[in-house]
Amino acid sequence: MKIQTEKYLAVSFIEGLDSERRARMARENDLSFILSLLGDSRKKLYEDELEWLETSEYPCGFVFYGSDGYPATLTDSILPPFRLAWMGNPPSVERAVTVVGTRKCTGTGLSAAFSFALSAALNGAEVYSGYADGIDWAAHRGAVDGGGKTFAVLASGLSNDYALRRPRLFERIAASGGGLISPFNAKAPAFRWNFPSRNRVLGEISDATVVIQCPEKSGSLMTASAAADSGREVFVHIGGLSERRVDSGTFKLAAEGAKAVSDYPGAADLMFVREPDEGWRRVVCLGDRVTEAIIEGRNGGKLFRFGEKWYIQT
Repeated sequence: MKIQTEKYLAVSFIEGLDSERRARMARENDLSFILSLLGDSRKKLYEDELEWLETSEYPCGFVFYGSDGYPATLTDSILPPFRLAWMGNPPSVERAVTVVGTRKCTGTGLSAAFSFALSAALNGAEVYSGYADGIDWAAHRGAVDGGGKTFAVLASGLSNDYALRRPRLFERIAASGGGLISPFNAKAPAFRWNFPSRNRVLGEISDATVVIQCPEKSGSLMTASAAADSGREVFVHIGGLSERRVDSGTFKLAAEGAKAVSDYPGAADLMFVREPDEGWRRVVCLGDRVTEAIIEGRNGGKLFRFGEKWYIQT
């Protein structure tokens, strides 16, 4: 297994090959031959990746195109990345939804992202998002609060400080079976030109993408476009259809035909996902009504708190 990882990893640094040809080269050649094709600078990058594997304080590894563990959803995509680095736990993509939106969101947007991801997790769906401030952060929080798996796709490498700027959230993500994912080299900074590739992975790795709230010039629209181009469902959240000042992107998607949803069960119904025998688990926001929240909790509803608001599972 170690030799196979090293072969596939070395092949990832050969320029000019698509993922299919890289996988074939890794299968048909030995490591010494592949390394002989690398120049000094690329061999150094390869050695840096091996060092990260050996020295990371967290469980980590790679999944490669054409190998076990590589997400089937990406295999079927238009430009599948040859490799994904992971930290915490590898991606499983059993039943998944991508939740994205703007960093500069409103309180309504934060609440919508948290409650949507919470309802997804409570109904057994994995949540993918981008680990950025605002909508992404709220989505990851909702998923882990609901006890579900959530994976963050980064625009940086996984040994970069950007990857571990939220250590407590990452530890909760990993403890819930999720992790961080990156198509970039371990030490790669979060350059702005990395974000289109990261957004494409986000749009293609899940069954559907839900844009919570975004303006017209937003990477979330790139994610939605990648999802649509790969035949995935694209939804907008009704919470992102209220203020045109910050919601112009979500209004644009709705005008182009994206259906509006308020929770995961609503999206699942539109995707013809079979409803569980016990019915969908739904989430209701109680606002800051603490007394009502306590009463509801005593009556058997499971309570969650995000910021100043209370939510209950029904």
